[in-house]
Amino acid sequence: SIDLLIKTFNSKVASLRRYAYKAVLRILDKNVDDLIINGLTDKSWQIRMFCTKILGEMADPTTIKPIFNLIEDENGSVRKAAIDSLIYFKSDRVIGLAKEAINSSNWKIRRAGVKLLIRIGGDESINSLISCLNDDDIYIKSWAAMALGKLKNIDSIEPFISLLKESDDKTRLSAVKALGEIGSKDAIKPLIEILGDDNWDFRKEVEIALNKINPDWMNDL
Repeated sequence: SIDLLIKTFNSKVASLRRYAYKAVLRILDKNVDDLIINGLTDKSWQIRMFCTKILGEMADPTTIKPIFNLIEDENGSVRKAAIDSLIYFKSDRVIGLAKEAINSSNWKIRRAGVKLLIRIGGDESINSLISCLNDDDIYIKSWAAMALGKLKNIDSIEPFISLLKESDDKTRLSAVKALGEIGSKDAIKPLIEILGDDNWDFRKEVEIALNKINPDWMNDL
């Protein structure tokens, strides 16, 4: 019956796929089945995705690596399911694998590693995310900057100040928003210095960040 339900994951009918998913979870009751493990490498992306979600719900430590391998899957929905599932484990091993991933030469793996570290949060993610501010991938830099800004307990804002000098607007904007969230008054002067930017929307975000740090920032002009 499990085999038939797994095949149903590939159905064109969404309600059938949802029924099969819930049925498998109910039947297995947290007991990992080899058929689900094998489903991670099925040619159908929907089967790979649903099997990944099921293993995430079960959170069996022995399945961490097989799930992690899917962060470089060709299908975006499968990659997302892998990241979502790994969060369930709350495991140091997941954190370790995420830290390894951000050093990969494969952009898909690096991006997935960053997303994992952001979702995990906490002190164990901070240093690794700071190192991502130097990544060549503008998305990785932007995501890391925004995530670090929300963490607030940052020892130094220098990495963010450096990003203000980047040529990519997305990266600079993320750094501005992060500095606004962090709230360090040391950021006021560097932010004032870029108020003359040609981009009106960018200047507006700089003003918003300055107001978050200190509503009386104009006294520093």
